[in-house]
Amino acid sequence: LEMAKTLAIISIAVLAMLLCGRCNCQLCTLTVDELAMVLSERESLFSLGNVQSNPATSCQDILDDNPNAASGNYFLTNNDPTTPMAVSVYCDFTSGVGDDCGGAGWIRVANIDMSDPAQQCDIMNGETVVDTNVRVCGRPITETMGSCSDIPVPTNGFQFNEVCGRVLGYSEGTPNVFDNGEAIDGPYLDGVAIKTVDAAQMQEHVWSFASAEDGALQTCDCTGGGSEPAFVGMDFFCETRDSAADLLWDGAQCVSDDIVQQGCCSNPVIGFQIPPNRFFATGVSGAATDDLLISVCGTDAAGTVNSYFSNVELYIRDVVP
Repeated sequence: LEMAKTLAIISIAVLAMLLCGRCNCQLCTLTVDELAMVLSERESLFSLGNVQSNPATSCQDILDDNPNAASGNYFLTNNDPTTPMAVSVYCDFTSGVGDDCGGAGWIRVANIDMSDPAQQCDIMNGETVVDTNVRVCGRPITETMGSCSDIPVPTNGFQFNEVCGRVLGYSEGTPNVFDNGEAIDGPYLDGVAIKTVDAAQMQEHVWSFASAEDGALQTCDCTGGGSEPAFVGMDFFCETRDSAADLLWDGAQCVSDDIVQQGCCSNPVIGFQIPPNRFFATGVSGAATDDLLISVCGTDAAGTVNSYFSNVELYIRDVVP
């Protein structure tokens, strides 16, 4: 390899002399070390995933090829069986997401921050303001019964068997946590649900972010056997709000005097302390190429109870056993 690099450096120098008329240009005046740097930069430019003509198969492949790779946009070949193509995606290699999600090599498929003035709420008439100045996205106030407003999240045909992410948001009115009489495509919670959805619009549960009101009859129960539907299982976070200005699912102000509520902060079934930034990480059945779905749901009319998100981050990854 070193011999090949040396020969490449000599080739660059000879080519420079021929093109520049001996050493009358800047390239010809470079030292061997400087020429080596030029070659290294050229190698980096055309390394795996940096150009469309040399796509990787996953973010993990890029990290394996270059352990010092920086988070950013790379070209990956998707798993579309009919028209596979190199798609530009954001690969996250940071220790932050890696620590929260259980390793690196994640493809970011959603990064919604409603505090950004350029960010739009993809729910018609769903944008509003809570706590006087916080932009959020949720169900339209015109909803007269329990319902969900959905935002599709394309995964661009990439195969995945793990999903990681977080949701931050707010609630208004009197949230009832769960309604276990509803199906997965119905308003089964007051909060935000993350699901997969296939080409036939069949939905599968990934994670739920439920909300409750302090002192209400319906409280968070994260120790199992509560009001959560069977398809939710233990794949949810629940937080009881102190006020309408209380940011939910952020891990702050989570422990209360209610022993049931405390289970939502340190879940013995899941077996770990929920981190302050509230990232979830879970597997999905099979090797999906489905899209994801962000569902903002309410069990009653929007004027009675409503939930909103201010931030959503979602990542996918295909881990080979």
